[in-house]
Parts: sequence; C-alpha cells; structure tokens
Amino acid sequence: MSFAKKTVKPENIHFVSCRDNWGRPCHFFLLANQLQVKALKNDDLPEIFDLTKYGKIIASGFGKKPSKETREQLMAEYNYNFDKITQN
Repeated sequence: MSFAKKTVKPENIHFVSCRDNWGRPCHFFLLANQLQVKALKNDDLPEIFDLTKYGKIIASGFGKKPSKETREQLMAEYNYNFDKITQN
C-alpha cells in the first residue's frame, strides 16, 4: 500500500450511484474532500457531467452496488468497509 493510500480517510470516500448514458445503473467511489462533495450536491448538474471535476474516481462498476471484488479492493487499499458504512 502506498503512503498516499495510507493517508486517505474512509470518510473522504463517497459512494455515488447513478445511470450511464444508456440508462444502465452504475456506481462510483469518489475520493473527495467536504468542499468538493458540497459543490457536487449544490451544483445544478446537467444530465451528463464530469464527475472527476469533484474528486478522483478510485473505483467504479455497473449495478446498484459494488461487486465483492470491488468491496475487497476498497478495504485492502483504503480500509473502506462499504458494508459497514452503508448498513443504515
């Protein structure tokens, strides 16, 4: 694990669920600070927009939820436990 990945706090990883250009459900994990997240929530977004304007995409996939492999990768690389964080 690199030093940069060790210094990432799980609270700076945000799960974004949406649909792609063809209407398929997809999701992204965005590494972003609170100001970037606030901008994403407050901006009047067009139907198609560049998510990288608001942070760094560290994982993505199709479907409403990440695969087991993606969850394991996020846990190994960033100590981000998707299941625990989203159990609410």
